[in-house]
Amino acid sequence: MHTLMYVLRDYDPSETMKEVDSNVEQTLLDEGFVGEGYFSGGYCDWFETGGRWRSRFTEYKLWGKPIWDKAREMLEYPKEKQLSHLETELLEKTVDKLIEVIKTETTPASTVLTNELLKTLKEQDPDAEVFVLQECDMQTISSLSEDWCDKSTITIIDYHN
Repeated sequence: MHTLMYVLRDYDPSETMKEVDSNVEQTLLDEGFVGEGYFSGGYCDWFETGGRWRSRFTEYKLWGKPIWDKAREMLEYPKEKQLSHLETELLEKTVDKLIEVIKTETTPASTVLTNELLKTLKEQDPDAEVFVLQECDMQTISSLSEDWCDKSTITIIDYHN
């Protein structure tokens, strides 16, 4: 079963989000997320940064939301109007391209935790686990304080157990 988890760590403006992804992954490996260490005996069978939830931050961020909204609107359009087979096919290809832009594998699984993002995560994923590296502590999104905002990065983890 795939499970969504987040990792919170100090924000270092000199790092790219891809570097944050890589550093979080290495830290989890070092801590025995899939073996020994903090999670003693492993927390999961395997994991990856982002995984099936890679586009989650893109969806929640301002530039991604309009694309998702447009894609959803376009998918509903054929139900309301009578379109030819060719128009429907073209529409589906356009929507697929929009979704591909968001779900690209080059999208980082990490981002800076802002007040707006934390608020959205608390609405969308309140019970999701968050491993806070600074405290070596597991929490939930709903328990995170705004004190972490703008000075921490948050990384999406897709793990399997």
